[in-house]
Amino acid sequence: MRLELTDEQKAIQAVARDFAEKEVRPIAEAIDREARFPSETVRRMGELGLMGIFIPEECGGSGGDAVAYALAVEELARVCASHAVIMSVNNSLYCEPVLKFGTPEQRQRFLAPYAAGQKLGCFSLTEPEAGSDATNQHVVARREGDQYVIDGRKIFVTNGREAAAALVFAQTDRSKRSHGISAFLVEKGTPGFTVVKTEEKLGIRAPDTAELLFEGCRVPAAQTRQHPLREISAEVQEEVADAVGRRVGPPPDLLLRKPRRARLDAAEEVAQAIGAGRAETVVHGPHHKPWR
Repeated sequence: MRLELTDEQKAIQAVARDFAEKEVRPIAEAIDREARFPSETVRRMGELGLMGIFIPEECGGSGGDAVAYALAVEELARVCASHAVIMSVNNSLYCEPVLKFGTPEQRQRFLAPYAAGQKLGCFSLTEPEAGSDATNQHVVARREGDQYVIDGRKIFVTNGREAAAALVFAQTDRSKRSHGISAFLVEKGTPGFTVVKTEEKLGIRAPDTAELLFEGCRVPAAQTRQHPLREISAEVQEEVADAVGRRVGPPPDLLLRKPRRARLDAAEEVAQAIGAGRAETVVHGPHHKPWR
C-alpha cells in the first residue's frame, strides 16, 4: 500500500518548514542559550494556524488532522525543539481535552483564543509524589458550597509561567482513588494560584518548566454557563489521559527526533559533498550546526 499525504497536509508541512527555516532558525541558538521565551515567533505560529492545527475552525483552530499536526511538529523540531515543544503542549495537552470535554461556553472562552494562538495553555498533572504514577495525586480540590478550593503543588509544567490558563488535575474524592481525580480549568491571576519558580535546564530552555502552587485557590463549581472550570468525571479523565497518549508530545519524541533528523540531513549533505570533492567545507563550514 502506498500512502500519500493530502494536499492540506502537504500545505501545512510546507508552511511549518518555511516558517522554521526563515523565522525560527535565526534565533534558535540564542533563545536556547539565554533561556528566553520566543514570544514573537510563538505569536507568529498562532497567525499561521500552528497552535491549534487539529482544532475545528469554528473553535478557533485550523481544522487539520493528526497527520498534519505531526508533520508540523517534525518540521519545527528539526530546526528548534523549543518551538516544537511550545506548539505541541498547546495543541495536544491543552486544546484537545478542552475541545473533547468542554462545554460550548468553555470552548468559546478557554479554547478559541488558545487554538488561535492569542493565548497559551498548559497541562498540569505531575507532582512531587505523582510522576510515573500519575494517579497518586496529592493536590486536592474540596467542595465548599458553590466553589471548589484547590490546594497543593504541581511541578514540571511546560509553558506554566507563560500560559494564561492551566488544565489542572486534582483529587476530589480520595475514597475513589484514581477514579476520584477531576480536571479543572484555572485562569492565571486567580487568587491563590501562583508560579513559584521555573527550572534550570540543560536543553530546550526557551519554553519554561514551572512549579505551580495552589493555596486556597477558589474556583466556581458546576455552574455550567458561568464557571471558569469544569469538573470532569473519572471516565472522562481516563479518556483525556488516553487522548494525550495518542498525540505527539515532547518527551521523548521531540528530544530524540530533532537531533536524529538533523544528523540524517547532515550525513546526506556530507555524502553528497564527498562525491563533489568539497567535504571539508560542509563539515567545518561556520554555517553548519545540524543539532542546533
